Amino acid sequence: MRLLALAALVVATGCANSARLGPNADEVVGTESLVRYLEDVGFTLAPAGLTSSTVPLAVSATYRVTGVANPSVIEVFEFETDEAAEDGLTQLRAEIRSRVRQEVYARGPLVVYYRPAEYRRGDNRSLRLALADALGGPRGGA
Repeated sequence: MRLLALAALVVATGCANSARLGPNADEVVGTESLVRYLEDVGFTLAPAGLTSSTVPLAVSATYRVTGVANPSVIEVFEFETDEAAEDGLTQLRAEIRSRVRQEVYARGPLVVYYRPAEYRRGDNRSLRLALADALGGPRGGA
């Protein structure tokens, strides 16, 4: 009996360990998977509409993010290729260089522009860490 109970415990532990314990940032490959990842880690995203793209030739959507100290906005650009994303990233860096508390995150064809919606107390470290986890550290932020 003890051997059978021990075997059941080993099987149950193995199954639990092989199950996904939480959201996986490595699965972020596009706008939908990024939104799903951020919602899975506890943020609330509300579409704020398509944007007349700041960076040409990229699909762009804006989301208002709540569930953080300071409501924020992310603008997501999804490019056709990694090379096009690098060009778009260069343009975004130039655009936000003079602005305060704004950052750009990028990986592959995905570029995300982050900014607090309102300038008040709260630095949204949790949101910035989630974006860095999904896309790598901020690149060219102001």
